[in-house]
Amino acid sequence: MDLELAKSSGAHFMPDSVSDFMGRFPRKAARIKTLPKFFRVEEQTEASHRCTAGPESDLSAEHLFDAGSTGHLIAVEMVKQCLTTPAAIDKVKALLGGGQKLRITYAGLKDRWAITSQRIVIEGASFDDVVRSCMPSQEQLDEYGVFIKNPIRTNRHLGKGRLVGNNFIIKVVVPGMSAAELEAYLTPRINFLTRGGAVMIPNAFGKQRLGKRQNLFGVGHDFIHLGPEAGIKRFLTEKSPNESPWANDVRGKLESEWLSAEKRAATAGTSVANQVLHLQGMRQILEEGGQGRQAYQRLNMTIEYRIVCQLLQHLDYVRAMRELEEDFSLWPGAYHSFWFNQILDKALRGEIQLDNQGDPEARIPLVMNEQRALRFYRRFAPEAIPETWDPTVQRMFLSPQHKFDKGPRRALFVTVSDLKYNCEDGAVNMEFRLQKGSYATTFLGILFDIDGDKKVVADVEAS
Repeated sequence: MDLELAKSSGAHFMPDSVSDFMGRFPRKAARIKTLPKFFRVEEQTEASHRCTAGPESDLSAEHLFDAGSTGHLIAVEMVKQCLTTPAAIDKVKALLGGGQKLRITYAGLKDRWAITSQRIVIEGASFDDVVRSCMPSQEQLDEYGVFIKNPIRTNRHLGKGRLVGNNFIIKVVVPGMSAAELEAYLTPRINFLTRGGAVMIPNAFGKQRLGKRQNLFGVGHDFIHLGPEAGIKRFLTEKSPNESPWANDVRGKLESEWLSAEKRAATAGTSVANQVLHLQGMRQILEEGGQGRQAYQRLNMTIEYRIVCQLLQHLDYVRAMRELEEDFSLWPGAYHSFWFNQILDKALRGEIQLDNQGDPEARIPLVMNEQRALRFYRRFAPEAIPETWDPTVQRMFLSPQHKFDKGPRRALFVTVSDLKYNCEDGAVNMEFRLQKGSYATTFLGILFDIDGDKKVVADVEAS
């Protein structure tokens, strides 16, 4: 395996053993996300509550717009189209007129290319203002990219992972096959995946984990090994053929500004985080285009913009990381995901035998600075353990918060729940649910040969 290639392009991230899991069953070429409405993701916040992606209310009459309930925070459901979750949240803040005064939390990231729904919690806005901003309609979604609905008062912010799972409603386009042929194609494959009445698949992380540029494993690698400055530089400046010429031009300008900041920092014996003029230059590059049409908004570079603004505000990497902990955690998360997939690959190929591997609920630790996890990876994938750890990144993102914390664990296999599908000429309409952290594209990639690199949906940056 070429680690340098993996770090730069996402190569080797999705193991071939996952797509080849069914062995003797060949996969038919298919496409997904041909239109946003053909890939819908609806968050299951609790066992009894599903956030639907339509404008209709998901709440019972007594809860809808209930100003009499208690709590200083306001929970709403956010429906977005062709936006990252951070970019959609920025639009919600603008809708509420609160800008940086508002704090909004969410349980998980949702697919950029789809229509998705999820619960978010707002702090810093009045209930009346939120109610007035609830304008759920398809027209609002098409024009603005996001709407909110179903405001209720609450006392708790949302933490990462505080959801049950996600429901998927997907049209898989399979050109040249009739409905009867598709039914005959799917039946033996679904039967093969069924164990004890449940459909189960390898629980691989999907390539979405690596971002649009497919480089977050490399960003995470530099962040963990070399420290915040190296990770931030790579995240801001690395170009990719997966982005538009405009986006690559912006990253080239950021790189030029960053290199100038490095020279001044070396002369002064400080860091890029202290170079105010160059940080201001980076912010101006990301703000080009004017209000409402700024480059970072059009290019979905919301996280890049937040990082530059936080560095300007604090002139300190640690404080910026504390303010944007969820954003920075995506980088070590991508690093963890890569190595989980490699262990899963070895287990599926029979190259290693994990303890309790026959148990579908057997869990693999994710790489972090915890002794049991370290012993596991030293045994099965020693190359996953860094020779050196940046101490700040190690303390903030890789170490358990409590000495008895075992750290995150992930199941080897995952159940595809509530699976329903119907076939029509040239397409399969599928509905199913996955537990949090699992990927619909992994399931679909086992059933079909999906060209995941082809962007059929027009990028919002080109609109």
